Amino acid sequence: MLKQRLRRFIVVGRRLIVITGAIIGIIFGLPRLYTNLRYQGSIHWEQVAPTAPVAIVFGAGLLRDGSPTLILRDRVETAAQLYWTGKAKTILLSGDNRFVNYNEPKAMRDYALSLGLPESALVLDYAGRRTYDTCLRAKEIFGVSKALLVTQHYHLDRALLTCDTLGLDVQGVAADRSPYPRRPFVLWWLREIPATTQAFWDLYVSPPTDVVLGKKEKMVTMPSRDFGWQLVTEHVKDVGLRRHMLAVEAAMRWYARPLGQDEELWGCVGLIHDFDWEIHPDLDRHPIEGSKILRARGVDEEIIRTILSHYTEGTGIEREKPIDFALLACDEITGLIIATALVRPSKNIADVEVSSVKKKWKTPAFAAGVHRDQAEAATADFSRACFDGKLDLWTHAGHVLTAMQGVAAELDLDGRLATAQTDNGQP
Repeated sequence: MLKQRLRRFIVVGRRLIVITGAIIGIIFGLPRLYTNLRYQGSIHWEQVAPTAPVAIVFGAGLLRDGSPTLILRDRVETAAQLYWTGKAKTILLSGDNRFVNYNEPKAMRDYALSLGLPESALVLDYAGRRTYDTCLRAKEIFGVSKALLVTQHYHLDRALLTCDTLGLDVQGVAADRSPYPRRPFVLWWLREIPATTQAFWDLYVSPPTDVVLGKKEKMVTMPSRDFGWQLVTEHVKDVGLRRHMLAVEAAMRWYARPLGQDEELWGCVGLIHDFDWEIHPDLDRHPIEGSKILRARGVDEEIIRTILSHYTEGTGIEREKPIDFALLACDEITGLIIATALVRPSKNIADVEVSSVKKKWKTPAFAAGVHRDQAEAATADFSRACFDGKLDLWTHAGHVLTAMQGVAAELDLDGRLATAQTDNGQP
């Protein structure tokens, strides 16, 4: 009797498990099936893809060395083909950059440049952490209304669903260019089943509240770091001026991170802001004449505007964005920090403390080219624009010093200058 009841219990239990599994399968499988059927006509191979102003490339992970995975390389290569065949004029590279040492958009850009794509065709979105984020930011932040979505076939259904529901006119382009390992590829397909269900929840029930938005951005195409440095070395021969520009670049990059800004954009502006000072060494021409060179080299007008804004008195371009105020504030203080490091016997910026900089500040004859009143005013404006007035001059100096210490070798402020003096017989 007991055995019969036990057997009956086991049978009923198995049926319940099967029924429960079936229900779960239906719940999770139906959204995937619906999405696949709805968008199968919107997925194309690159050879027969339609045209659109923008091709959006979704991030897909990096290797340990920071380079793109095979999946991601295939996506970038597919987007490159779309550009070369005239099917997309601009490529929006969207990925995750939540951490300092993890930068999908930069890796994608570097790979795109290695393929021969022009810098002017590339736009980076550093907050595309998820498919939802990429689609929403493409519309709300970058002003994209029509686009080609570039990703692998297994992901395209969900990407099309998300972007379409959020109001974009989209078509998909499959980026399956390589033979992928069988096991992970199967897992990717299986992952899309719950991921699609989650997408339905996000789109129709409870939209995510943690999407990073902010102010609308122009589709700024920015030079690579290599382009910026080439521009500097072409026009600037003075070691001290190069050091200054590298210092401002480091400070701008440092501030971009806590402010949630585009580190590459801020760094680029910092690096090239004074590139024409040697050829136009007066404020009647700098940076106005320099802007003409930048324009001829295809540099985005938004970058040029920011550079012009660091001398409003001569250019008439008012400072209005965080990057504008940051540039002038960093520009003014770096000179004093460099001078403080160079007068130390070690000539090592690691030995410099804020107190040392503050002490030199009180001696007007020291680094007389640093205009103290302008530095104070620039810092105060930066503080009001970005820190609710809570950033004081010496906290700012500390941040800039930290940034510069992180690139001491690039600045030649890691002690090598003292060693060189000793080797040359100088005290």
